[in-house]
Amino acid sequence: MTTEVDGMFWKWLVERLEQVKDFEAFASSEEENKAEAEAQRNEIRAQIDACERAMKRLSKRLVQLSIINEEGDYSIHSPHVSTR
Repeated sequence: MTTEVDGMFWKWLVERLEQVKDFEAFASSEEENKAEAEAQRNEIRAQIDACERAMKRLSKRLVQLSIINEEGDYSIHSPHVSTR
């Protein structure tokens, strides 16, 4: 199993190095790729955090509406009241 993994890694590395024309630029381009990937991860995390905050607000609102409906105060937002 280890030999197979090593073989796959070396094959990938050789293919990658064959694509590289300038080996000094290779290191800097790899660093740029890492930085770009990190920036994308951070953006995704920020979007997830924003979604979680929105979900919490919506959950609180649903609980409030549920409490209002249980108390018998059917507002125009209640599905039990006709808005005609």
